[in-house]
Amino acid sequence: MKLLNNERGVSEIVGAMFILLILVLYLGVMQAYELPKWNKELEKQGFDMAYKDFLDLRSDIEDTSIRVMPVTSSMHTGVRYPERFMLRNPGQGAYGLINNYPLRINISYYSNGIPGNMSYSSHGIVYEMKGLSDFPKIVNEHGTVIKNFGNWNYSDDVNHLILDNGIYIPFIKGIDQIYSTDSETFNIFPVTKYNFIENISSMNVTLETRYPQVWEKMNPVSIPPGSNFSVYNSSANEGEIRITNIPGYNMNLSLPNSSSLSDNIFYSGMIRFRES
Repeated sequence: MKLLNNERGVSEIVGAMFILLILVLYLGVMQAYELPKWNKELEKQGFDMAYKDFLDLRSDIEDTSIRVMPVTSSMHTGVRYPERFMLRNPGQGAYGLINNYPLRINISYYSNGIPGNMSYSSHGIVYEMKGLSDFPKIVNEHGTVIKNFGNWNYSDDVNHLILDNGIYIPFIKGIDQIYSTDSETFNIFPVTKYNFIENISSMNVTLETRYPQVWEKMNPVSIPPGSNFSVYNSSANEGEIRITNIPGYNMNLSLPNSSSLSDNIFYSGMIRFRES
């Protein structure tokens, strides 16, 4: 009976259990609220780095075709969550997905009074981060970077297709799908064989686009005199960019020879229409 009535140490046990309860509640709050905040901040930093690398990749693609030499480009695709004591991450990290989609390019022209036509299947490049946060997709379409927010699209880029009264259309082939949290390396090879067409009297260009509403707002700074730039919008995510009635005079046309290109190699070329 004396043992049953002995209350020595009860306050210490109750105090220890109360402290343990506070610790459990604190860890629960950290797990439920603070950990996602920390991981989202890491994702934001990773996305900003990926966006910068995506712009560098666009520049490397252009440099490869202009300089006609291979370029190695690297890109941060995702971010790994760090291990945190007594806390559990929802996964390894935020993954980056790099994908592509086909883009039709058609060139029709008259050379020495004889009609000619050339069609290509180029690619647009899409980067998407899959994690706790919602970020826009980043797209490289015909050399212009676009942000795809899902229900609307935006670009603060300029129209790279028409510069200094010339026309420069990127040709991309062979980029593979990538799903990773790490840095990825791209070996970009130039198209080395071109067909050169002289004495062009007129030409028309038609480019497929999945972002016609963006291109409608991107009028070129300069355009060959007498030619027209327009965007045909067939739907919210499908349309055509049309550059028509392009006069020739002393302009030359350079067309990439894509017949011998391998399907599993990343190639970059440029369709050029400019003064000789």
